[in-house]
Amino acid sequence: MSGVPQGSVLGPLLFILYTADLFDLVENDLFTYADDATLVAVARSPVDRLYVADSINRDLFAIDSWCVAWDMKLNASKSKTFVAGRSRTVLPYHPALTVGDAVLDESDSLMVLGVTFDPKLTFERHVRNIVSMASQKLGIIRKANRIFGDAAVTSGCFRSFVLPLLEYCSPVWSSAAESHLRLLERVVRCAMFVSPGCDLGDLTHRRTVGSLSMLYKIANNQRHPLHEHLPPPYVPTRVTRGSLAMHEYAFAPIRYRTYQYSRCFMLKVVRIWNSLNSLVFAADCPQGFKSRANRFLLTGSLAV
Repeated sequence: MSGVPQGSVLGPLLFILYTADLFDLVENDLFTYADDATLVAVARSPVDRLYVADSINRDLFAIDSWCVAWDMKLNASKSKTFVAGRSRTVLPYHPALTVGDAVLDESDSLMVLGVTFDPKLTFERHVRNIVSMASQKLGIIRKANRIFGDAAVTSGCFRSFVLPLLEYCSPVWSSAAESHLRLLERVVRCAMFVSPGCDLGDLTHRRTVGSLSMLYKIANNQRHPLHEHLPPPYVPTRVTRGSLAMHEYAFAPIRYRTYQYSRCFMLKVVRIWNSLNSLVFAADCPQGFKSRANRFLLTGSLAV
Protein backbone atom coordinates (compact mmCIF):
# COMPACT_ATOMS: atom_id res chain seq x y z
CA MET A 1 0.00 0.00 0.00
CA SER A 2 3.05 2.28 0.23
CA GLY A 3 6.60 2.42 -1.08
CA VAL A 4 8.28 2.43 -4.46
CA PRO A 5 9.11 -0.43 -6.85
CA GLN A 6 12.46 -1.96 -5.97
CA GLY A 7 15.02 -1.58 -8.75
CA SER A 8 13.18 1.26 -10.46
CA VAL A 9 15.03 4.28 -11.83
CA LEU A 10 13.07 6.87 -9.84
CA GLY A 11 12.70 4.70 -6.73
CA PRO A 12 15.73 6.02 -4.80
CA LEU A 13 14.93 9.66 -5.61
CA LEU A 14 11.28 9.28 -4.62
CA PHE A 15 12.29 7.54 -1.38
CA ILE A 16 14.67 10.41 -0.53
CA LEU A 17 11.90 12.93 -1.12
CA TYR A 18 9.47 10.85 0.92
CA THR A 19 11.78 10.73 3.96
CA ALA A 20 13.32 14.22 3.65
CA ASP A 21 11.40 15.72 6.60
CA LEU A 22 12.68 12.99 8.93
CA PHE A 23 15.85 15.00 9.58
CA ASP A 24 13.84 17.86 11.07
CA LEU A 25 12.41 15.63 13.82
CA VAL A 26 15.62 14.53 15.53
CA GLU A 27 17.89 16.30 18.02
CA ASN A 28 21.04 14.38 17.08
CA ASP A 29 22.84 13.75 13.80
CA LEU A 30 21.05 11.39 11.43
CA PHE A 31 22.91 9.84 8.49
CA THR A 32 21.02 7.83 5.90
CA TYR A 33 21.76 5.82 2.79
CA ALA A 34 18.73 4.37 1.00
CA ASP A 35 16.64 2.75 3.75
CA ASP A 36 19.51 2.43 6.26
CA ALA A 37 19.84 5.13 8.91
CA THR A 38 22.44 5.79 11.60
CA LEU A 39 21.66 8.04 14.54
CA VAL A 40 24.78 9.49 16.18
CA ALA A 41 25.24 11.34 19.48
CA VAL A 42 28.40 12.26 21.40
CA ALA A 43 28.85 12.01 25.16
CA ARG A 44 31.65 14.41 26.05
CA SER A 45 32.12 12.83 29.47
CA PRO A 46 30.73 9.83 31.40
CA VAL A 47 28.30 12.04 33.31
CA ASP A 48 26.61 12.91 30.00
CA ARG A 49 25.70 9.29 29.17
CA LEU A 50 22.23 9.44 30.72
CA TYR A 51 21.37 12.74 29.00
CA VAL A 52 22.66 11.49 25.63
CA ALA A 53 20.71 8.23 25.93
CA ASP A 54 17.54 10.18 26.74
CA SER A 55 18.02 12.37 23.66
CA ILE A 56 18.54 9.31 21.43
CA ASN A 57 15.45 7.64 22.87
CA ARG A 58 13.43 10.78 22.15
CA ASP A 59 14.71 10.69 18.57
CA LEU A 60 13.84 7.00 18.25
CA PHE A 61 10.34 7.70 19.53
CA ALA A 62 9.96 10.54 17.01
CA ILE A 63 11.22 8.33 14.16
CA ASP A 64 8.92 5.48 15.19
CA SER A 65 5.93 7.85 15.35
CA TRP A 66 6.85 9.25 11.93
CA CYS A 67 6.99 5.73 10.50
CA VAL A 68 3.54 4.92 11.87
CA ALA A 69 2.10 8.15 10.45
CA TRP A 70 3.56 7.55 6.98
CA ASP A 71 2.99 3.79 6.60
CA MET A 72 6.63 2.88 7.16
CA LYS A 73 7.96 0.19 9.47
CA LEU A 74 10.92 0.59 11.81
CA ASN A 75 12.32 -2.90 12.35
CA ALA A 76 13.49 -3.04 15.97
CA SER A 77 14.98 -6.52 15.52
CA LYS A 78 17.39 -5.18 12.87
CA SER A 79 18.26 -2.05 14.86
CA LYS A 80 21.37 -2.17 17.05
CA THR A 81 23.05 0.15 19.51
CA PHE A 82 26.80 0.64 19.34
CA VAL A 83 29.10 2.50 21.74
CA ALA A 84 32.53 3.67 20.61
CA GLY A 85 35.05 5.43 22.80
CA ARG A 86 38.31 5.10 24.71
CA SER A 87 37.01 6.08 28.13
CA ARG A 88 37.87 3.60 30.89
CA THR A 89 35.22 4.96 33.23
CA VAL A 90 32.62 2.22 33.63
CA LEU A 91 30.05 4.10 35.70
CA PRO A 92 27.52 5.32 35.01
CA TYR A 93 26.57 2.58 32.56
CA HIS A 94 25.25 3.48 29.13
CA PRO A 95 21.43 3.34 29.47
CA ALA A 96 19.41 1.08 27.19
CA LEU A 97 17.92 2.40 23.97
CA THR A 98 14.39 1.42 23.00
CA VAL A 99 12.08 1.41 20.00
CA GLY A 100 8.52 1.08 21.20
CA ASP A 101 8.53 -1.72 23.77
CA ALA A 102 11.67 -3.36 22.37
CA VAL A 103 15.08 -2.84 23.94
CA LEU A 104 17.77 -2.63 21.27
CA ASP A 105 20.62 -5.13 21.45
CA GLU A 106 24.13 -3.74 21.88
CA SER A 107 26.56 -4.76 19.16
CA ASP A 108 30.36 -4.97 19.45
CA SER A 109 30.81 -3.61 15.91
CA LEU A 110 29.03 -1.39 13.42
CA MET A 111 29.22 -1.56 9.63
CA VAL A 112 28.46 1.67 7.79
CA LEU A 113 28.65 1.54 3.99
CA GLY A 114 31.13 -1.33 4.05
CA VAL A 115 33.42 0.03 6.79
CA THR A 116 33.45 -1.88 10.10
CA PHE A 117 33.83 0.21 13.26
CA ASP A 118 35.00 -1.41 16.51
CA PRO A 119 34.43 0.03 20.02
CA LYS A 120 37.96 1.47 20.28
CA LEU A 121 38.06 2.70 16.66
CA THR A 122 41.24 0.72 15.96
CA PHE A 123 39.76 -0.61 12.67
CA GLU A 124 41.55 -3.91 13.25
CA ARG A 125 38.40 -5.88 12.48
CA HIS A 126 37.82 -3.93 9.27
CA VAL A 127 41.38 -4.52 8.03
CA ARG A 128 41.15 -8.23 8.81
CA ASN A 129 37.83 -8.38 6.95
CA ILE A 130 39.51 -6.75 3.95
CA VAL A 131 42.34 -9.29 4.05
CA SER A 132 39.88 -12.17 4.27
CA MET A 133 37.80 -10.98 1.31
CA ALA A 134 40.87 -10.11 -0.77
CA SER A 135 42.41 -13.52 -0.11
CA GLN A 136 39.27 -15.16 -1.48
CA LYS A 137 39.45 -12.95 -4.58
CA LEU A 138 43.03 -14.07 -5.22
CA GLY A 139 41.56 -17.30 -6.51
CA ILE A 140 40.35 -15.35 -9.56
CA ILE A 141 43.91 -14.27 -10.27
CA ARG A 142 45.19 -17.83 -9.98
CA LYS A 143 42.55 -19.05 -12.39
CA ALA A 144 43.25 -16.23 -14.85
CA ASN A 145 46.97 -16.96 -14.72
CA ARG A 146 46.36 -20.68 -15.22
CA ILE A 147 44.00 -20.18 -18.17
CA PHE A 148 45.57 -17.23 -19.99
CA GLY A 149 49.15 -17.12 -18.71
CA ASP A 150 49.17 -13.41 -19.53
CA ALA A 151 50.48 -10.85 -17.02
CA ALA A 152 48.19 -8.16 -18.45
CA VAL A 153 45.10 -10.30 -17.81
CA THR A 154 46.06 -11.22 -14.24
CA SER A 155 47.00 -7.60 -13.51
CA GLY A 156 43.61 -6.49 -14.84
CA CYS A 157 41.86 -9.03 -12.62
CA PHE A 158 43.85 -7.82 -9.61
CA ARG A 159 43.00 -4.16 -10.21
CA SER A 160 39.32 -4.97 -10.83
CA PHE A 161 38.59 -7.43 -8.01
CA VAL A 162 41.26 -7.08 -5.30
CA LEU A 163 42.60 -3.52 -5.39
CA PRO A 164 39.17 -1.89 -4.76
CA LEU A 165 38.93 -3.90 -1.53
CA LEU A 166 42.38 -2.75 -0.38
CA GLU A 167 41.69 0.95 -0.96
CA TYR A 168 37.96 1.46 -0.45
CA CYS A 169 37.40 4.30 2.05
CA SER A 170 41.07 4.19 3.10
CA PRO A 171 41.02 7.76 4.52
CA VAL A 172 38.59 6.47 7.15
CA TRP A 173 40.48 3.39 8.36
CA SER A 174 44.11 4.22 7.52
CA SER A 175 44.58 5.24 11.16
CA ALA A 176 44.82 1.52 11.98
CA ALA A 177 48.04 0.28 13.56
CA GLU A 178 50.99 -0.44 11.28
CA SER A 179 50.96 -4.09 12.31
CA HIS A 180 47.43 -4.38 10.92
CA LEU A 181 48.08 -2.37 7.76
CA ARG A 182 51.02 -4.65 6.94
CA LEU A 183 48.50 -7.45 6.49
CA LEU A 184 47.32 -5.68 3.33
CA GLU A 185 50.85 -5.72 1.95
CA ARG A 186 50.90 -9.48 2.45
CA VAL A 187 47.91 -9.76 0.10
CA VAL A 188 49.81 -7.83 -2.58
CA ARG A 189 52.87 -10.04 -2.14
CA CYS A 190 50.71 -13.13 -2.59
CA ALA A 191 49.28 -11.67 -5.79
CA MET A 192 52.77 -10.83 -7.04
CA PHE A 193 53.84 -14.40 -6.36
CA VAL A 194 51.18 -15.52 -8.83
CA SER A 195 51.90 -12.75 -11.32
CA PRO A 196 54.57 -9.99 -11.10
CA GLY A 197 52.17 -7.71 -13.01
CA CYS A 198 50.19 -7.19 -9.78
CA ASP A 199 52.91 -4.97 -8.29
CA LEU A 200 51.34 -1.71 -7.02
CA GLY A 201 54.36 -0.12 -5.43
CA ASP A 202 53.95 1.22 -1.91
CA LEU A 203 50.42 0.84 -0.53
CA THR A 204 51.15 3.42 2.18
CA HIS A 205 52.04 5.97 -0.50
CA ARG A 206 48.83 5.24 -2.38
CA ARG A 207 46.76 5.74 0.77
CA THR A 208 48.59 9.00 1.52
CA VAL A 209 47.88 10.40 -1.94
CA GLY A 210 44.23 9.35 -1.61
CA SER A 211 43.92 11.07 1.78
CA LEU A 212 45.53 14.26 0.44
CA SER A 213 43.07 14.27 -2.45
CA MET A 214 40.20 13.90 0.01
CA LEU A 215 41.49 16.83 2.09
CA TYR A 216 41.79 18.90 -1.10
CA LYS A 217 38.12 18.23 -1.91
CA ILE A 218 37.07 19.12 1.64
CA ALA A 219 39.08 22.35 1.66
CA ASN A 220 37.74 23.49 -1.73
CA ASN A 221 34.08 22.68 -1.13
CA GLN A 222 32.40 24.80 1.53
CA ARG A 223 29.34 22.56 1.39
CA HIS A 224 31.31 19.45 2.30
CA PRO A 225 30.17 18.05 5.69
CA LEU A 226 33.75 18.13 7.01
CA HIS A 227 34.61 21.62 5.79
CA GLU A 228 33.64 23.23 9.10
CA HIS A 229 35.93 20.79 10.94
CA LEU A 230 39.06 21.93 9.12
CA PRO A 231 41.73 23.49 11.35
CA PRO A 232 42.25 27.25 10.98
CA PRO A 233 44.84 28.60 8.53
CA TYR A 234 48.43 28.58 9.72
CA VAL A 235 49.48 31.91 11.27
CA PRO A 236 53.08 32.00 12.56
CA THR A 237 53.59 33.47 16.00
CA ARG A 238 57.13 34.46 15.09
CA VAL A 239 59.37 34.39 12.05
CA THR A 240 61.42 31.23 11.77
CA ARG A 241 62.87 29.22 8.93
CA GLY A 242 60.00 26.77 9.32
CA SER A 243 57.35 29.49 9.14
CA LEU A 244 59.01 31.07 6.10
CA ALA A 245 59.04 27.71 4.30
CA MET A 246 55.30 27.15 4.96
CA HIS A 247 53.04 27.68 1.96
CA GLU A 248 49.95 29.90 2.03
CA TYR A 249 47.54 26.94 2.04
CA ALA A 250 48.91 25.49 5.27
CA PHE A 251 46.68 24.68 8.24
CA ALA A 252 47.48 25.24 11.89
CA PRO A 253 49.01 22.11 13.47
CA ILE A 254 46.59 20.04 15.53
CA ARG A 255 47.59 19.13 19.06
CA TYR A 256 47.23 15.58 20.31
CA ARG A 257 47.89 13.60 23.49
CA THR A 258 47.65 9.98 22.33
CA TYR A 259 49.53 8.13 19.62
CA GLN A 260 46.33 6.66 18.19
CA TYR A 261 44.85 10.13 17.71
CA SER A 262 48.01 11.23 15.92
CA ARG A 263 47.19 8.66 13.22
CA CYS A 264 43.65 9.91 12.56
CA PHE A 265 42.76 11.34 9.15
CA MET A 266 42.70 15.07 9.80
CA LEU A 267 45.77 15.25 12.02
CA LYS A 268 47.99 12.95 9.97
CA VAL A 269 47.04 14.36 6.57
CA VAL A 270 47.37 18.00 7.68
CA ARG A 271 51.01 17.31 8.61
CA ILE A 272 51.71 15.95 5.13
CA TRP A 273 49.63 18.72 3.51
CA ASN A 274 51.74 21.39 5.21
CA SER A 275 54.94 19.76 3.96
CA LEU A 276 53.94 19.92 0.28
CA ASN A 277 55.46 22.36 -2.18
CA SER A 278 53.31 25.39 -2.95
CA LEU A 279 53.38 24.44 -6.65
CA VAL A 280 51.31 21.35 -5.84
CA PHE A 281 48.37 23.66 -5.11
CA ALA A 282 48.63 25.36 -8.50
CA ALA A 283 46.38 22.62 -9.91
CA ASP A 284 42.86 23.76 -10.77
CA CYS A 285 41.09 20.42 -10.24
CA PRO A 286 41.25 17.44 -7.85
CA GLN A 287 42.81 15.18 -10.48
CA GLY A 288 45.56 17.72 -11.19
CA PHE A 289 46.26 18.10 -7.47
CA LYS A 290 46.44 14.32 -7.06
CA SER A 291 48.91 14.03 -9.93
CA ARG A 292 51.13 16.82 -8.58
CA ALA A 293 51.01 15.51 -5.01
CA ASN A 294 51.87 12.01 -6.19
CA ARG A 295 54.84 13.29 -8.20
CA PHE A 296 56.12 15.49 -5.37
CA LEU A 297 55.93 12.72 -2.75
CA LEU A 298 57.72 10.28 -5.08
CA THR A 299 60.50 12.55 -6.33
CA GLY A 300 60.60 15.49 -3.93
CA SER A 301 60.07 17.95 -6.77
CA LEU A 302 57.67 18.86 -9.56
CA ALA A 303 60.18 18.81 -12.36
CA VAL A 304 58.92 17.13 -15.53
